[in-house]
Amino acid sequence: MFLYLKGLGKFRKSKAYGLVGCLALVSMIGLSIPDLPVVGGRTVYADVIQGGDDIKDVSVHEKSAEGVAMTYTTYDSGTSGKQTASGSGVFVAPNVMVTVAHNYYDKNQENKSAVLRGGESARSYVVMNSETEKNNKVPTSGVSEALEKDSIHLYNGNDFGKDYSNDLAVVVTKKPVEAMTGGEDSPRELSHKEVSTGDKITMVGYPNDFSTPNLSEENKKRLKDGKAYSVSTTVSSVNKESGAVTYHSSALGGFSGAPLFNDKGDVVGIHQHGTNTSNAPESERIGGGTIFTEKHRAWIRSMIDKYGIKGWYIDGANRYYYDENHRALKDVEYEIDGALYRFDEKGRATLVKGEEKGRVLLRVEDTKGTPLISDKVVQEGPVGSGLNFHLRQNPDFKQLIATSPTAKVVSYNGVSVNKLVSDTSWSDEYVSKLALGNTIIKAVVDSVNPSSTSSSDFARTEVGKVDLSGKSNLPMPSKEVLQAPNGSENFYATTHIQTPDGSGSGTLIAPNLVLTVAHNFLTVKGSEVVTKSGRTNTVYKATLPNGLSVHFSDDDIVYWNKKDSVFGFKNDLALVRLKEDFKAVSPVEVVSESTSIAKGEKVSVYGFPDGRLSPVLDSEVVDTTDFGSGIEGISYEGTKPGASGGGLYNDKGTLIGVHQNGVVGSRSGGLVLSKEQLDWVRSYIEGKPKEPVYVRDEVLVDEKDKDKLPSTPKDEKQSTPKIESDKDKVEPPLKPQKEPETEVITTYEGDSTLEVGKERTEDTKGEKEGVPLIYRVVYKGTKPKVEKESIAFDTLYQGDETKELGFRSVVEGKGGVVTRTTTYQVDKYTGAVSSQVSEKKIAPQSKVITLGIKPNSVIKELPITERFEDSEELEKGKTEVVSEGYVGKEVTKVTYKVLADGKIVENSRTVEVTPMRERVVLKGVKEVVSSTEENSSNLKEEVVSPDKVEFLVPKDAPIREELPASSEEFSESEVLVSGEKIPGDLGILIVSSKELVPERVEVPDFVAKVTGGEKLTVEGHRDERKIKTPSKQERLSSPETTAQFTTNGTGSSSLTAVFGVEADNMSLSTVEHSVITYNQQRGWHKINNQWYFRNSDGKERTGWMKENDAWYYFDANGIMQTGWIQDTDGNWYYLKDNGMMEVGWFQDSSGAWYYLGSSGSMESNTWIYYKGKWYYIDAFGKLLFNSLTPDGYRVNEYGEWIN
Repeated sequence: MFLYLKGLGKFRKSKAYGLVGCLALVSMIGLSIPDLPVVGGRTVYADVIQGGDDIKDVSVHEKSAEGVAMTYTTYDSGTSGKQTASGSGVFVAPNVMVTVAHNYYDKNQENKSAVLRGGESARSYVVMNSETEKNNKVPTSGVSEALEKDSIHLYNGNDFGKDYSNDLAVVVTKKPVEAMTGGEDSPRELSHKEVSTGDKITMVGYPNDFSTPNLSEENKKRLKDGKAYSVSTTVSSVNKESGAVTYHSSALGGFSGAPLFNDKGDVVGIHQHGTNTSNAPESERIGGGTIFTEKHRAWIRSMIDKYGIKGWYIDGANRYYYDENHRALKDVEYEIDGALYRFDEKGRATLVKGEEKGRVLLRVEDTKGTPLISDKVVQEGPVGSGLNFHLRQNPDFKQLIATSPTAKVVSYNGVSVNKLVSDTSWSDEYVSKLALGNTIIKAVVDSVNPSSTSSSDFARTEVGKVDLSGKSNLPMPSKEVLQAPNGSENFYATTHIQTPDGSGSGTLIAPNLVLTVAHNFLTVKGSEVVTKSGRTNTVYKATLPNGLSVHFSDDDIVYWNKKDSVFGFKNDLALVRLKEDFKAVSPVEVVSESTSIAKGEKVSVYGFPDGRLSPVLDSEVVDTTDFGSGIEGISYEGTKPGASGGGLYNDKGTLIGVHQNGVVGSRSGGLVLSKEQLDWVRSYIEGKPKEPVYVRDEVLVDEKDKDKLPSTPKDEKQSTPKIESDKDKVEPPLKPQKEPETEVITTYEGDSTLEVGKERTEDTKGEKEGVPLIYRVVYKGTKPKVEKESIAFDTLYQGDETKELGFRSVVEGKGGVVTRTTTYQVDKYTGAVSSQVSEKKIAPQSKVITLGIKPNSVIKELPITERFEDSEELEKGKTEVVSEGYVGKEVTKVTYKVLADGKIVENSRTVEVTPMRERVVLKGVKEVVSSTEENSSNLKEEVVSPDKVEFLVPKDAPIREELPASSEEFSESEVLVSGEKIPGDLGILIVSSKELVPERVEVPDFVAKVTGGEKLTVEGHRDERKIKTPSKQERLSSPETTAQFTTNGTGSSSLTAVFGVEADNMSLSTVEHSVITYNQQRGWHKINNQWYFRNSDGKERTGWMKENDAWYYFDANGIMQTGWIQDTDGNWYYLKDNGMMEVGWFQDSSGAWYYLGSSGSMESNTWIYYKGKWYYIDAFGKLLFNSLTPDGYRVNEYGEWIN
């Protein structure tokens, strides 16, 4: 229960979210801990001051709202159904948004860690520039992007619920903010300025809860869920250590995650909660959040460095470029890869001059995401040039797997492989063309043991000179490292030391001084200590995590005790003196006084195991060893070869020694610097080198052996000699002789009958060259530890399509067990105890419930319809049945599926239609012609004058004929200038019917062709004048064809064309010619709104036809088909409204997507690879969205396979 504290407020539950407001988090996930500065109780309210008048309208297109985003999540909440949680955030890099963790996560009540709200049902989104009211809690404007769950990164997920300073998250989007907003927005800057009480701050966000009674009626009407608003106020209090801040302002639900801007508009923190109450005085209503501390900023910067976009980003026709600081180039000319680009004020690039370049990079990672080959360039060249890459043939990849015969490729370019590299049954080929910027070829591998060094990296720069070239992919500290004491400083001062035969580690303890171990450079040959290279002028390379490197030689190394350095551990210490300073990195803090570390204390190691910077944090000391001379060794776990020489730190993050080795089964530990060693190291740090001071080891003898050693007699004072008898004579005492000291030689062994932590000792006496010896064997407990953990079985639901709905059968499950056995090993010489854990698992057997999901089918008959057609061969009043027709059938089939929770839902609904065939009847329209009419038709009208044409029979009204298109042809016309062409448009030709004309009119040899297709082309041979043609109209969507007109007889007439759909009549020409007749031989014809195609023999086309590179299909009656059709082999095709066969992607009227292959056949039950992504087509030919494929892969809401 929350306690009520005056001025800190109450909390209110929300209907949809659980709890709203900025303080929705407190009541919902229980952030009620004592060290929180603001904790309320009872009912929670997200409240206002001044009736909400301080909440100001903001235009998302203004500078004040730049980079500010809305974020919302939909999820299932059990019996409450689908819920929506909404908050705010701000972009601090092109694709990196800062917000609060509680916008997505709840708190685990037991350990206060973060738990994803809604689990697998959660779907989260980021929205830019929403500026209208939501509809059913969903934005109605702006640009939305769906988030992957792994794109949300928490600052401190383990301690999320312990303190508001941990309520911080970063969201990484696929699109940068410029692409989301068309270049209108840019990310905001993180401020480094300290915030103090009284400073002005402004938050901008998307509030969504306006139910508080203190909100005025006017503001209730004004404020809309889905629009952005701002609140300006001043800081009331701020905790400089944790960042906790309070301020007197309105704080409504939905503002959670809203940025806090300073007076310069830079981001100083985020808004998290409100602790208001409707009953408290207005002066005591406050809101709260977190001002970013240096730790917060360092973590955010690390996220930007790791995930922020650099280089080109292509968004359709718009191209953006981001520099090394993750900032888009805007309003500037800039040269990239030898080509000059102009970037406008919105960051959109235009090529000014030069050739655009692209490159292909190879990225190989292990299954944990650790880079093995980091973006190695495999090809670069002009954009559009060909690429044919084979992974197995790449020299870097071949070297990577050279010593790993069992290396396995898990995935390749997002496609699951899970086969050995050597298995040629999977294709390693990548064929493409170079695109602008970088194209990544990514492979994920397993069971690879990469070599840590390459000799080719040597002698690139002069010895002693810092190499500033750096690397493109540098190690970045993890969240855990950044939160560790001095974590960032220790990380960036850790040095990778490369030698000809391997690699080690070191620590920068001064700008020109690296502390490491001697065995990185030395070894034993016979009885001599020599360099591992066998030379005296070996060149080595030291590299920092920031990419800076320097070469050094044997002359630059000084040793604590070179001759004994590789015997045991106590003398394994060295310093590397660099000839040039590393100026960009701060050296670590070295302990001021020698310290002793006890068993059970925590230490950390920073080094490069396996050639990769991988700190081991808070490792528990499992044993200590006194090496004598004040030198102490400690043992711990978690390190690997390659970290030798790395820094050894105490729990305060201060350097106390060096890590020496991490060999499994042997000593894993390091050296704690003694007083003398520390003095020696510090003398070099201070620039006043001193010689090492060695302390002699004392021989230690157990108490039980002291009485066995000879004693030294006390000096005696000699007396005056006197004569005595032989029996009384006392021989003068001999001069005391110093007896040899006893040496104890200790070795260690394991005893599997003793518990770990216990030990027993056995001593055996001996002698060597007159020196008494005690051979002591210390047996340490190594009794294995066995732990068993039960595994509960789960419940699986499955469907059976052979069983009716309602059927149910159950196969009971069985629990499993995991047996973990810890075995221990003892180092023979140091007594260090190391452990190894093996695990044996008996998998549980699932409880299987089978449910009946037999499909249902419903059949509906389609009755026959009757169609009449005019026949000029039948006399009026007569009819003739051409086809009787038959009844059609519509079959609706419904299938079902079983969800993971056992619910049965509809899976698909398909409708198969067997079309009805019409009953076709011919109707006579032939007129009965009398003998009188026949005679009159043969009469000819006399010509009144040469300039006038008279007709004996009045011409009929024009016949309107729609003209489909055909290919371009040419004709001659005396009306045109020689060589002139007239571009044409789809049109409708109106031609007069047949007419009689006088015979004396001369007809030129003229053939005109009018086409409704792409071009109307008429070439002339006269130069007197030109013809004006109408402008090109919108192309009609009906099928295209050609109409031809020929001449015969004599006479004159006009040819009138109607272009487009607006009946724009224009006379093209008037020529003397005979009666114009329609050529019925070959071409398209439209009869009763049905399209036909007539062959040259006058017959209608049936079946498939290819015309002008397009395919059409005609039924048995010659009617052109549209929509879905199925051939005799069961293949489905789709014909567009103009009859052309569809190819490629196609979306029908219901919104479903299909893919039609190059033959036009619909694909089904298969994967489609399109523009670098994989899509799945289900059994019904539909593109699958947001679901699992039958083979268990998941596709997102765009249909893309989620890798």
